[in-house]
This record gives sequence, structure tokens and C-alpha cells, in this order.
Amino acid sequence: MRRHEERKMKQAKQLLAELIDYIGEQAKLVKPDGFQLSKISGPKFAPSDLANLPAFRFNLNDAGETVWLRIERLEAFPPPEAPSALIPFVSVSQDPSGPPPTVLELSVEAHLAAQPDLDEQAFRVALAAQFDTYAQNWWGWSEREKPRRRSIDFYTSFFALKQQIEAEETAKPLELVWGIGVTSWKRSADEGSLAFEYPVLTQAMEIAVDERSMAIEIRPRDVEPQLELDALITASVAGAAEVEMTAKKFLSREGATELSPFDPSSYAHVLKLVASNLDAKGTYREVLAAGEPWPAPGPHLVASDAWVLLARPRQNNFLLEDLKRLKAKVEEAAKLPGGPLALVTPPSNQVVISDSIHFRGLSTNSVGSDGATKVEELYFPLPSNEEQITIIERLERAPGVTVQGPPGTGKTHTIANVICHYLATGRRVLVTSRGEPALQVLQD
Repeated sequence: MRRHEERKMKQAKQLLAELIDYIGEQAKLVKPDGFQLSKISGPKFAPSDLANLPAFRFNLNDAGETVWLRIERLEAFPPPEAPSALIPFVSVSQDPSGPPPTVLELSVEAHLAAQPDLDEQAFRVALAAQFDTYAQNWWGWSEREKPRRRSIDFYTSFFALKQQIEAEETAKPLELVWGIGVTSWKRSADEGSLAFEYPVLTQAMEIAVDERSMAIEIRPRDVEPQLELDALITASVAGAAEVEMTAKKFLSREGATELSPFDPSSYAHVLKLVASNLDAKGTYREVLAAGEPWPAPGPHLVASDAWVLLARPRQNNFLLEDLKRLKAKVEEAAKLPGGPLALVTPPSNQVVISDSIHFRGLSTNSVGSDGATKVEELYFPLPSNEEQITIIERLERAPGVTVQGPPGTGKTHTIANVICHYLATGRRVLVTSRGEPALQVLQD
């Protein structure tokens, strides 16, 4: 008998683990356009975009915390002030990338007309000398200020991105990832059409602000890096699924180097694995040290060591990580709790006879059924009807109940009553929904 129960529990655990795997596969929303950097509208920054900028510092280890990028807060410097005698006759841009200073000829003509005794030639020579000296100073300021203004623009972009990511009401939530190993490939229709231009590895990042200096710090989150081969697997690229499994083992093996875009030894082996196993003429190319961009998609796969800092629509990685931990718990458990067990237990062929329940509720005068042998309190704070009473009666006797009905028939109203009843009787309640609006209505 005991062996029979152990065998049944083992089968139930296996079924539940397979169910979790199925949910994980369904959660992967693979859209080909999502794996083409050129078609992603969100902010994306390549190494060449961020190189040689003032106030940018990479790969820091501050008080035990790894910071991949730190951006100091800078203030814009105005252009040099023109001599007072020159100010009425010149136009000066405050933008270092704007038009250079120019002489306002109409102002000069008006000044000469207002002073007919003035030596025009001497005035113009003196004005030109002053203007040339000032223009040289302005150009010097412009060359120094351009990278500074770019740093300020990047700081503003990341600060705005931080607020957008943290805004719960965002309709299309974003996440910031550091993509490592940008890989390009464009297969023909004969081979199975595929356009791929995406990093093989992504590390989820967080944006923090140093309260003392107001510097922005971009740090890796405490989650595992993700392999981004779903598009290749969906496109039925031969060996893609096996390569993904092998790469995951490489990344998770004991003693593996922690992933870093600044340490090629932490990811080069994964990129070489992808390049050599997915395309007979695939190659791995080092472009980062030479300051070259990643290769454009071509007929053969090219995996490069280039990286990209990318804001993209939030993926289901957090859900996949939760499912991974849940599956580990299932495999470790000696016995499954009643709720999860009910999901994978075949229904009985025998009629289950349960004692009926009589509710002595606060919100209704006529409840229960004839011949009730069990009396309990009913905690429905909202008005209820017999159908709602029937639902709570069945919930007390069965692992679950499915309620179906068209809009406006009181399903949300019923759920609110059931939640209150469960909380009042000391039970825990988890409410889930496919969309936030339904939860908001229920909460209200």
C-alpha cells in the first residue's frame, strides 16, 4: 500500500513538473521583429555611443557592489561671453552643435547710418579683429562642450528611463538589459527565412541614483543571465535547442566566471559554441578591442564580442525564474500539498458524498440546505444570492470550483465576497488575473 502511494506521488510530481515546463514554454512570446536591434524602438546604446565621454566610468567595484556603468551628473557650461562692444553686432548660439557666431550685417549698417562721422573702414577692421578672436574662443568652447552635452543628454535619458521603468501604471513596461555577444544572421527563404541581429546573452540591469552625488549607477540585477536563442529555436534552426541546453550548463556550472561584458573569458566560449554549431560557416569575431561595430546580418552567422545596452519591452524572465524555482521545490518535496496535487490528480469515478453546510450568515436570512449537519458563519459583507451561497458551499467541499458567466452577472462581486469570507476565517488568499484592470475593479 505504501509503495503504491509513493508511486502515485512520484507520478503526480512528474506531471506537475511537466505542467510547469509547459507553462514556461507558453510564456515565451517569440516575435521575430523583437530579435532585430534595428527594429527595436526603445533606447539602445552601443560601445561607440558611450566611448570617450566625460563623466562615464565603466566596470567599477564600489564597496563590494559591481557597477557596470556610472554617469556623473554634469552641468552645462555656457559659451564664452562676447566683449561688450561686440555684443550688438553678433549672433551667438548657446548650443555647441549649433551655428557658429556670425556678424549681424544689418546691425552694423544701422550703427554706421546712425553715426555718419564714424570712419567706416576703421570700424569694420576693428570689429572683424574682435570677432575673429571671439569666434576662435567659441569654437574652442564648442569642441570641449559637445561631449559634455552628450554626457548630459545620456544622463537625462537614463534618468527618464529609470522613472519609466519604476512607473507601475506604464501600459508597456520596459526593462533595461545589457546584451553581450551581438550576433547577426540573415538566412534565405530556402534555408528557412530568419533575420537575427541580437545579443546571445542578456543581463537584467537596474538603474540607481547616488543620493550624495546624484550620479547614475547601472548595476547587474541579482538574477541569472538569459540566453536569447528563442528566435533561432522557433525558426527550427538545426541544433539550436541543444546549443541552448549546453550553453546553460556552461553558465551555471560550478566555478564558472561571473558574466561581464568587460571580460571576454566569461562569455567567449558560449559565443564560439553558438557560431560553430548553428551554421557550418559560422564565425566568432572580436570587434570590441578594435572599436568596430557588430557585423550587419549576412548569409552566415557571425557572433561578435560587441555589447549593447538596451531598453526593451519587459520579458517574462521573472516568471520563468519563478517557474524554475517552483519546479525545484516540486522535485525536492516528499509530498505535494493538496492544492497542487489536485491539479494533477485524475478525477474519481466514484460519487463523492459530502455533508451539507448550513451558513448562519450576516448578509442573508435564508441559506444552506435542508438536513444540514454542519453550521458555520458566513462572512459576506456585500449582498448575496443563492448562487453565491452555493459557490461557497462547494468550495468548502471541493479543491476548486469553476464559475462562468457573461459580463455583468456578478462574478467580481462574488469573488469579493469569497475573499472576505476566507480572510475572516483565517485563510490566505492569492488573487490572479491575466490583466491589471480586472484586479483594480476587484480591489475597488
